[in-house]
Amino acid sequence: MTWTSEGPANFYYTAIACSPDDTHLLLSGYDYSTSEYEVWISSNTGASWTQLADSDFNAVVWPTSTELLASGAENGTTGTFVSSDAGSTWTQLSSDAFDALAASSDGVQIYASGNSSGPLMSSNSGTTWSVMNSIQWSSGATSPDGSTVIVSEYGGPPAVSTDSGQSWTLLASGVAVGGAFVVSSDDQHIIAADTATPIKELSEVTSAGTAGYLAGNQAQSVTLQYFGNGLFTVIDNEGQLTVQ
Repeated sequence: MTWTSEGPANFYYTAIACSPDDTHLLLSGYDYSTSEYEVWISSNTGASWTQLADSDFNAVVWPTSTELLASGAENGTTGTFVSSDAGSTWTQLSSDAFDALAASSDGVQIYASGNSSGPLMSSNSGTTWSVMNSIQWSSGATSPDGSTVIVSEYGGPPAVSTDSGQSWTLLASGVAVGGAFVVSSDDQHIIAADTATPIKELSEVTSAGTAGYLAGNQAQSVTLQYFGNGLFTVIDNEGQLTVQ
């Protein structure tokens, strides 16, 4: 609804992440005043900023209060890194550097894309990786449990998976092609944005009625029985179902 400018002036952002408690922010990009790629961090919701030395990240995610993931270059070393102290120190998880990262809220399930191996997935906090498919994607986001993933292919339409990247369904054309996404904590709303269209919200929640609503993920279903006088009951469903 309202926006406030934060961070260094004359800065082109390439990646940004926020801690779960909203107190810490990290941004990476190109500083036109110094003609350098830089990474800056704030521990007070953007009131003040500190530059991280010799860092240049393509993608960052902040899944837990203690775990920060980043991909790019750190202190002259290229790869994907993890920090457990808000960016003060880093440990290399992989020698691969990626253009896009997404992680579950516990940091266990990680998705990465943008290198020659194809999109990768780790189910053990980056200890081991497996190739998902051959389609590279430029941005993505995942639900808190890591099971629902939405990604945008380079120059193509976004796709969504509800089984941790095993199978994919293309979304309607024209929805944030090449865009960026955020999945809400209840796994029912997706915020989508790109450079050519307004920010959009994709929702799997029905219109609120006087007695509540039904909510579910893509490809899930529910069967209702009508009693009359505007009253229904659920007699069967496929997948997780939320009734409010």
